Amino acid sequence: MGQKRTMAIDPGFRNGCKIACLDEHGNLLHHEIIYPHPPQNQKVKSIMAVSSMVEEYAVEAIAIGNGTASRETEDFIKRVGIPDNVKVYTVRRYIRHPRLPGKSFPTRMSLSAGLCPSDAG
Repeated sequence: MGQKRTMAIDPGFRNGCKIACLDEHGNLLHHEIIYPHPPQNQKVKSIMAVSSMVEEYAVEAIAIGNGTASRETEDFIKRVGIPDNVKVYTVRRYIRHPRLPGKSFPTRMSLSAGLCPSDAG
């Protein structure tokens, strides 16, 4: 997402939405998994988590991976009530994040969603 503080989301149903908050240089600030969709349906907890992360990490853009549950996740994010200055993008492909070889697969996938500026749209 370039030089912006980004919340990157790798969407999913059963295994949740994997979230990584990145600073303007692409460094990991925080990662978390939320469950806003079936079968868990933890909507209130997920709304509170996203709102808190947007505020705490001064998120300027949200990048959502284009895969399973991407449409539902985009709808969910729009319902959270994020500030108007935070732009939401869909990322059509993922890239590898070489700086975090010790992180879990979900963390690496959400990070890669936030590092695809040329594919956002």
